[in-house]
Amino acid sequence: RVQAIRASESLFKTGASGFAEDYAALARDPDPDVALQALLTAHLFNLPNVEGLIKEIQASHDARGVQEIGRQMLERRAKAAATMSMAFSPAEQEQMKEGEAIYKTLCFTCHGEDGRGVALAQEGPAAGPTPMMGPPLAGSPRVQGHRDYVIKTVLHGMTGPMAGQNYTQVMLPMGAQNDRWIAAISSYIRNGLGNSASFVTEGDVSRVRTATADRTGMWTFDELEASLPRLLPADSAWKAGASHNGDRAPGALTLAAWTTGTPQEPGMWYQVELPQATTVTEVQFDSGPPGGRGARVQGGRGGGGRGAGGGRAGPPPFGSFPLSYQVQVSTDGTSWSEPVATGQGSPETSVATFPPVQAKFIRVTQTGKAEEAPAWSVLNFRVFTVAR
Repeated sequence: RVQAIRASESLFKTGASGFAEDYAALARDPDPDVALQALLTAHLFNLPNVEGLIKEIQASHDARGVQEIGRQMLERRAKAAATMSMAFSPAEQEQMKEGEAIYKTLCFTCHGEDGRGVALAQEGPAAGPTPMMGPPLAGSPRVQGHRDYVIKTVLHGMTGPMAGQNYTQVMLPMGAQNDRWIAAISSYIRNGLGNSASFVTEGDVSRVRTATADRTGMWTFDELEASLPRLLPADSAWKAGASHNGDRAPGALTLAAWTTGTPQEPGMWYQVELPQATTVTEVQFDSGPPGGRGARVQGGRGGGGRGAGGGRAGPPPFGSFPLSYQVQVSTDGTSWSEPVATGQGSPETSVATFPPVQAKFIRVTQTGKAEEAPAWSVLNFRVFTVAR
């Protein structure tokens, strides 16, 4: 029966979700070996209420293996939950859990449990590189790049070689799933598996779904790459300005960062001037200490880079994301458009997408207000133009 449980895992990965009830039943088997294997499988697939199941079986089994491995599984899950609670907002945590469940049910058959891909089993000595079923997702710059890459791939699928590399399986289209489902798996792929990128919202999925509604076939890699908004590389010809600490504004074009230096208030702004007017369609920027997320403002959506409030006088040593913001553009730096985008800031990456517009100047203005708000910081400011 232990071997049968292990053999069923490959079927569960392909969508045989009915095994979940069998795993729960077998975890209650009086044979400790059977119970332990069922628990390990339930833990692997992160089945609903698996923590409660582990505790229940620990209470009913005296076997040392059940007790010790059960303890290790609970500790691992507690550590993962603590890490997630520090890194993500409650809504992001929920989205990550939904995405992880989808990934462990459908995706890691080809991409691997750790996102590093699955090598195709071969008989005899290999004549060349071992064929891979699907491309690695962990550490992929494309997965962590523009979010539309993942959204379009999940919606419509992909076939053919990728950057010259062939894979044995195609990525089947998942467009029949709803926007929440697509957003959850996309966000998990971009923020789980050791990756870090902006989360995907249902609005993002709806936007891409509408824009590609007339598509009838799967993407090829080259076709998909050509369809994505293009990053404008910042160079010494770019100029930056700000309402506060203007001499530090150029730092936001790199990881050196710019910060207001005082608690954020409505009306604070940061802007860039491009060498010439260009058609732009999106801006992105990070906030908070490089490599880390800011803490949350009490009672608000914002957060303080390395802590806000707590009785400390003055602003925190590093800023955080804007409570909310608007984006305006100009061709002369004097006459500004109505807001082309508005939104709430993100502790990871704030993203503002808007219809293509000609701009030489791009300004982001902080519009939110909260007590004990942290300073606002910007780093790695990015501007995107239209697809090729």
